[in-house]
Amino acid sequence: MKGEFGVLEKILSKDLIKNLSIREYHRGEFLLALDERKILYLLEGTVYAVRYHDGEKIIHPYFFKPNQFIGINMYLQKDIRDWEMVAATKKVRAVVLDEKFLEEHMFNDAKILRFILERGSGVIRQGARGFFMRSHGGAKVFFAFIIMSNSVDGKMHFLKYNDIAHVLNVGRSMLYKLTGELVHEGCIEKNKDCINILDEEKLKRYYEEYMY
Repeated sequence: MKGEFGVLEKILSKDLIKNLSIREYHRGEFLLALDERKILYLLEGTVYAVRYHDGEKIIHPYFFKPNQFIGINMYLQKDIRDWEMVAATKKVRAVVLDEKFLEEHMFNDAKILRFILERGSGVIRQGARGFFMRSHGGAKVFFAFIIMSNSVDGKMHFLKYNDIAHVLNVGRSMLYKLTGELVHEGCIEKNKDCINILDEEKLKRYYEEYMY
């Protein structure tokens, strides 16, 4: 990812780039709320998807990393308005692309639209794979996949550690049991706000047979 605005500098003219600005968010802050019509291009940090059902917060296995677009599905499908995006790292930097800019300069160009959709669909495919692994391989297989696929520079960041229990669809005691097993096996190290990967190959062996 080169330049201050990453891959946007490859698909937009210099004149359009001049009209963009970078916004900084902090851990726990929402980047995208239910009623907002915008897409974000993530430059730094980790963001994950949250939804609320009957007052309960549910974390889904959709983690966004640098060089990805956030909110594409919500923007294009106006009836899907039950997701919010929250910063999981101490600092998150993103370019905010509002509705006017998107409609006038990006979505009217087929090549740019295809570029955006390709980068956004990767997260959806990852989530679908995760659900498949959870149902066929179990929570530990899914946990290993979540850690590997959502890590940046060997670290998977989280807002609150217990949020991962929602992702895995397990209780907190099971989350700590699985964590202890992976730590004991030398796969990971748990820190206050992230999981460090110590052995990628061991983690991959858990879920390789469930890849499709």
